[in-house]
Amino acid sequence: MNLEEVRNLFCKTVADSLCLSGWEAHKQKCYKFSKEKKNWKESKQECEFLNSRLIIINTPEDQKFAEKFHKQYPCWIGLTDQENEGNWTWVDGTPLSFSQWLDGEPNNAGDEDCAVLKSGRWNDRKCNYLFHFICQQRALRCIKAAATDNVCF
Repeated sequence: MNLEEVRNLFCKTVADSLCLSGWEAHKQKCYKFSKEKKNWKESKQECEFLNSRLIIINTPEDQKFAEKFHKQYPCWIGLTDQENEGNWTWVDGTPLSFSQWLDGEPNNAGDEDCAVLKSGRWNDRKCNYLFHFICQQRALRCIKAAATDNVCF
């Protein structure tokens, strides 16, 4: 087996698990559940500091995966209507296309503009409340090594 074949086999085997220590892989993305509680803005900033973003949930499969992170605690997700009341968008600017709101939610009770994952469903909450949060980033990719035949050392 040559080096290229070994690389291809390695990448195929671990393609869904190239995440930094402390992050968990799922569908070519890496996820980290916070140990501390922060408000929504601070949570968003912390994820950005970690070269990631608050979790975006676009499918039932993503929802099911995210549910295992918050068994004991509600946690912030990357969904807000702070810019335009009632127009929920993800932190990457994409509109809401899949949702799992609790019955009667979002209700904007007392100016609730940020979303939490709670009991396997979503709820709008005041953005200044303190909750755990989930960060999401793209998994590291295997790339073809550059040719070194013409490199001087």
